[in-house]
Amino acid sequence: MRTIPLFGTGIRAISDIVTRQRRLNCLYDIRKDQDRSAVVLLGTPGSVLWTTLPTTPVRGWHVIGTTLYVVAGSVLYSVDTAGAYTQLATGISGSGRVEFADNSLQLILVTGGPGYVYTVSSGALTSITTTFFPTGATSVIFLNGRFIVNKPGTREFYVSALLDGLVWTYLGSLPIFGTKENNSDLLLRVGNLNGTLVLWGQQSTEFWQDVGSVPLPYQRITGATQSWGLAADLSSVEVGNTYIFLGYAPDGGISAIRLNGYAPEEISDSDLNTLFSSFSRVDDAVAFTYTVYGHPIWQITFPTENRSFAYDTKTAIWHEAQTGVAEQARHFAQYGITFNGRNYVSDTTSGALYLLDINTYTDTDTPIKRQVVTRHVRNQGNEFGISELFLDFETGIGLSGLDPLGFYGLLLTEVGDFLVTEAGSYIEVEQATIAGLDPRVMLRISRDGGRTFGNERLVPLGKLGAYTTRVMLRRLGSARDLVVQITVVDPVKFVLASGSVDIEGGDD
Repeated sequence: MRTIPLFGTGIRAISDIVTRQRRLNCLYDIRKDQDRSAVVLLGTPGSVLWTTLPTTPVRGWHVIGTTLYVVAGSVLYSVDTAGAYTQLATGISGSGRVEFADNSLQLILVTGGPGYVYTVSSGALTSITTTFFPTGATSVIFLNGRFIVNKPGTREFYVSALLDGLVWTYLGSLPIFGTKENNSDLLLRVGNLNGTLVLWGQQSTEFWQDVGSVPLPYQRITGATQSWGLAADLSSVEVGNTYIFLGYAPDGGISAIRLNGYAPEEISDSDLNTLFSSFSRVDDAVAFTYTVYGHPIWQITFPTENRSFAYDTKTAIWHEAQTGVAEQARHFAQYGITFNGRNYVSDTTSGALYLLDINTYTDTDTPIKRQVVTRHVRNQGNEFGISELFLDFETGIGLSGLDPLGFYGLLLTEVGDFLVTEAGSYIEVEQATIAGLDPRVMLRISRDGGRTFGNERLVPLGKLGAYTTRVMLRRLGSARDLVVQITVVDPVKFVLASGSVDIEGGDD
């Protein structure tokens, strides 16, 4: 008899016979002391409503100190650490993404149309009216005392006067601007990489430094230009001390890229690159970052494809993200931000702001499906018997029987298709409505390498306190290529320490 571990790092893309693996709404955590296992699977955070702004949708946000500034619809709000909001200004143009930068005194907003400056001390929102500010700017940064924006449809970037987002001239009449000069592709976005100006183009990326020249203080760093273009404007996110973005490869194809200094490093493998390149549209992708279990995560959503993926920068392992129990869907979050040491997200249609929380097991009361599809279990092509499948879950994690449906605080007990109150009354209710009281893991077995799966088998994860519950199946017949699909949809804690299958026969 031989025991074979089940989990790997692949993601299904090129072919099921290459890998059928999937990690949905769960990530790997590597344990240094290997107390119980070298690697465990942990559930990603759920979300809980934090506050709701009266206008919609959320178009962008920015933090200065202990204040969160949010544009929702055409209104600028400030939000404090308790979630209380104050309307600051109205009349912000457009309906798309709003991006921000600040110099602590001024907050600049670019909308893809007009630009605005909000003065923190006076509370005044002022339109940038100078003809030298490029109307239509879609990105803005603050670097060495100046604001910098892109001019859409050109290779140019424009620079403000020192510490003044309302002035974009030198000596009162000369514009302060530069041109992306090493390649002829258009400039799409500006960024600030540890004090270096980043110019993302359609087919290349340039890096400029502040040399103190007049009127334009920035100069291109010779030899640093890279032949990777930006595939999606809103995919570029600062993570730690670098950027991660979706990039166009110089020889074709699409990859997720992390900057190592000025050098681009591919962080997506051939499976994901194949998947990304097969999408009908990627330029509308949007990304954000958050941290969970000490793991900084870069999460990207492709709205047209209705898919979300996440890259764990600590382990360099990918997983999928999704809201709801559909076979395949995107995660609901659109934009994300870190505020007051916590991670918040917004959705695509409302003015609601949500807190990401590892102790919440739904997305704003919508179920979260967590699923793991294993590696191929093979025995040199020989048929083998399957003696036992064992999954080392944390068990006994069922929810308390207190009022899952709002039945006035009654203590409820599940009996078949009914909930029974302390007084003995029977309330007929479908199993789905009492999810979490007696959580189950759903197991499906494939004997043809993951092409098709058999009937679903429900195995208990243990009601609250049933810590000795074991998740296993025995006498599973035989196969030549075994794949196991593991799914949990109950709103409970998800910790999977290990998994293995015992096989016998064939060429052991």
